[in-house]
Amino acid sequence: GQDSERGTFSHRHAVLHNPDTGEEYVPLQHVPNQRASFDVHNSPLSEAAVVGFEYGYNVENKGTMNIWEAQYGDFANMAQMMFDNFLFSSYAKWGERSGLTLFLPHSYEGQGPEHSSARLERFLQLSAENNATVVNLSSSSNYFHLLRAQAASLDTDA
Repeated sequence: GQDSERGTFSHRHAVLHNPDTGEEYVPLQHVPNQRASFDVHNSPLSEAAVVGFEYGYNVENKGTMNIWEAQYGDFANMAQMMFDNFLFSSYAKWGERSGLTLFLPHSYEGQGPEHSSARLERFLQLSAENNATVVNLSSSSNYFHLLRAQAASLDTDA
């Protein structure tokens, strides 16, 4: 997403910036005994293009966990054609599975109809034949375990 390093709402601070030197520090690149690499990239505000890239990269690199975050609901709305024509239908069309993980906003009260919802009902309508898992996380523990399960499922045909 556009602000992946900092994280717009959750302030996860995946990349720390030294205000004096401009040096960047990525804490998850310094985990002892790590078994995987971690990279985070801010992307341009071009939703369909970026989701298309993430989808294609993930299909070609099965062991990679790609995450795309829609900061606001209208960001997901602008990428809807990629969800419809590739992400949710690729297995039925081409036998290709993607492990692309989407973070979608929902119920940000007072932000207006386009900003506050990624229209999760559309994602529920697209879900069929084990092509997606749609969840509403209520705690950081749910978030952690869901991401862990997603990472563990990579490179499988589940």
